Amino acid sequence: MGFYVLRYDDDVRAEYGDNVTAYLGGNRTNYTEVKSYHSLLPFKEKQDPGNGWAVPFVTGYKYKIHFGAVGLDYEELIISASEHWLESDKSVYLVHNWTDVREAIDVKIGVNGQKNGWLSENDTIDADPNNWVFGQNVVYNETDARETHLIVNGKNQSGNPYEEQNMYLVGHRCLGDCSEDILEVNALEDRIRYWNVSTDWPSGKVPEEGEDVHVESGW
Repeated sequence: MGFYVLRYDDDVRAEYGDNVTAYLGGNRTNYTEVKSYHSLLPFKEKQDPGNGWAVPFVTGYKYKIHFGAVGLDYEELIISASEHWLESDKSVYLVHNWTDVREAIDVKIGVNGQKNGWLSENDTIDADPNNWVFGQNVVYNETDARETHLIVNGKNQSGNPYEEQNMYLVGHRCLGDCSEDILEVNALEDRIRYWNVSTDWPSGKVPEEGEDVHVESGW
């Protein structure tokens, strides 16, 4: 178990080869072939956040990060930036991929591990790096590109030398209740429906691969 880091800038992605490029583009099936390109920071044994690692990054670059050998998803994650950051320092651009269902990911900005900070709006990373501010983010929730992009730098600090800025990320599997209400029926149909018979479906066509399917109660 550990924390994996990979340089992700456009100028170096082309040097990784076809397998890595496919992985970075969203094909997670060949991760074992590209693992050697990552830097690994092993987890400490205890799960107390006080035992976590402080990870140094060279500023001015983009990095792909994930947890565990296959990329574990988080429900809560705090990223703290050292109070030694200066506004003139270059930014660090982080990209975290996720594979589980997340209807939304909230990014809240606070200090010293604060979880109830202000909500940073999605899709706020400007095309010009000079306009980047701590906590700006873009959440890509499409099936082929499930990633969270985050900006870490020294801008928008509180001015207190004893306070560390932090991002508190919350992954929501569902907004609201994840359970769908089931309409109960008193009796089952007196016939058999067949998957490959189009007339047995309310839409009049057989479901296609990857399509969501709703089986009505009573079928």
